[in-house]
Amino acid sequence: MTTLFAIHLSDGVVKPEAIILGFICSFFLLRITLKQLREEEIPRIALLSAGFFIASLIHFRIGPSSVHLILNGLVGVLLDRRSILAISTGIVLQTFLLSHGGISTIGLNILIIGLPALFSGSLFRLFLKQFYDPKTNPPLTTLAQQQFIAMLWILHPGLIVLGIGAIHLGKQIRVRLYDYRYFFSGFITSSLTVMSSVFLNSFLLLVEGSENWQLIVVFIILSHIPVAILEGVITGLIIQIILSHNIHFLEFNNLNTQEPSI
Repeated sequence: MTTLFAIHLSDGVVKPEAIILGFICSFFLLRITLKQLREEEIPRIALLSAGFFIASLIHFRIGPSSVHLILNGLVGVLLDRRSILAISTGIVLQTFLLSHGGISTIGLNILIIGLPALFSGSLFRLFLKQFYDPKTNPPLTTLAQQQFIAMLWILHPGLIVLGIGAIHLGKQIRVRLYDYRYFFSGFITSSLTVMSSVFLNSFLLLVEGSENWQLIVVFIILSHIPVAILEGVITGLIIQIILSHNIHFLEFNNLNTQEPSI
């Protein structure tokens, strides 16, 4: 029962038809991501496969069970569509070497952890676009500032001072956030990716579970909230370091933004 609390599905917890469908879907997903794989991508995939595998060794005791780091958000941001290759390799190693999850549910576990990772790269770039350089894109245009101050004047003339102060404070906060935009984008992306995997795991247990796992599902979701927050911090820090310090030897090309290429 202890292994059931983890995000990996164990043998016998879901119906046979779900297991078969999991292997079929994961096979076609791997086949698609293997297309046009370049030789220079293999070291990066291997590096993050190792990181994904090692992360599962870091356990945290929560209640009657324990949870471990997943890092599928970090893998997804750095590898984008190749992330499923690193995750599938890590899951196979986790299953046979660490007994994390069942052999029959390898296909489902690849989908649970790998599918959210496939979208995390695009999600990261989407969040990154929400941060603008305040020197060229001020938080409020001149017209918007005038409308804001006019609204305050209608409410009470004394609020104008507070309004001007709020506009100035907003600009300062925007400057600080812009300096750490990679961290915040990575934090949000990784946290959402982890929780997406948790919800996929819970959905399968509820819909295709061999028994009634409702109480287990509640515990799985609650126990992984701190994991999602911690992984968000880890991913945010790593991405911030890579992009802020121009670490070019890793050549994670999918992280290219409007900033200079790394």
